[in-house]
Amino acid sequence: MLETLRIRNLAVIDSADIPFRPGLNILSGETGAGKSIVVEAISLLLGSRASSSLIRNGCDEAVVEGVFDLAALPGIAGRVAELGLSPVEDGRLLVKRTVHRAGRHRITVNGELATLGNLQALCLGLVDLCSQHEHQSLLRSSTRLELLDRFGKLEEARASYRESFEKVRKLKLESERLSQDESARLKRLEIGRAHVWTPVTFRNLVCRLLLEKK
Repeated sequence: MLETLRIRNLAVIDSADIPFRPGLNILSGETGAGKSIVVEAISLLLGSRASSSLIRNGCDEAVVEGVFDLAALPGIAGRVAELGLSPVEDGRLLVKRTVHRAGRHRITVNGELATLGNLQALCLGLVDLCSQHEHQSLLRSSTRLELLDRFGKLEEARASYRESFEKVRKLKLESERLSQDESARLKRLEIGRAHVWTPVTFRNLVCRLLLEKK
């Protein structure tokens, strides 16, 4: 779950630190108070594309940070390792998005720079935003597989299978490379043999040259 959300200079929000607790959390306020901006901030943490138009007027950059408790989602921690990012510590995931007016946006996961694609892959299934016209994650086959694996407690088995599959894939690539190298070696050897002059070949050439001189 999302434990803490920190927002700086995003749209109408100057600064906000929002703690969340287990169970139902309700954000209320009058129109224009910034409730939709909170949803936008969470969307940024999940990998939505950033725009400089989100930056508060008079500021150069906006910052959104979120701390997620992964106790109920051990598969996310494994996903962090698969993507080559800094490991999860104390069961918590820290995501930070910095949106710069000049376009130099930055993403960090557990303090390490990450790409937008990595963030989207990492946060898949972490939070489900349900609003008007919002695409539902259950429509994605990858989400359904994730839920089935979690229901059957198959996360470890899936991780083990993925590791074995990756080893087999690398061995297959290495085998194909060695086969190509062997084919190339045999071809070079065949070309070399075609250009080797045997004593008989050399003698015939000398005789032909002598006959031509006569």
